[in-house]
Amino acid sequence: MKQLKNIIFISSSLLLLSIFVIYYLLTNYNIDSKKVEAQKLEEIISKKESKLFEKGKTIFIGDCKVCHVMKYHGHNFLNGIFKRVDSSYFKFYITKQDSLLKSNDKYALETKKNFGNNGMIHSFKYNNEEIKALLDYLK
Repeated sequence: MKQLKNIIFISSSLLLLSIFVIYYLLTNYNIDSKKVEAQKLEEIISKKESKLFEKGKTIFIGDCKVCHVMKYHGHNFLNGIFKRVDSSYFKFYITKQDSLLKSNDKYALETKKNFGNNGMIHSFKYNNEEIKALLDYLK
């Protein structure tokens, strides 16, 4: 009887230890997030190879880099932009920011204030293909 109790105690202890180890590995080495990170990296690499992405990058370097740092390098107000605004608002913001400011658009005014109310205003004259390329680059 005592031997059976010892076997049950050891088995229970091993089971608890196994559960703890599995929990520790899942929380500290978040396997799912590693897969997601790898998928995002693959997306970035495949996008970098696309002509649309490259055209967007060229537009960004020519027009946006003056005030905004390059994507993936340091702090950048544009990081996560499409979590804050949708692409149609973004399109309007980069082509008609002056109109948004004149109409007292809350987001445009707040953004302008956050950037020190500098004199720069977006009023780029992009065609639909250029806007699509810039959106592809920034997403």
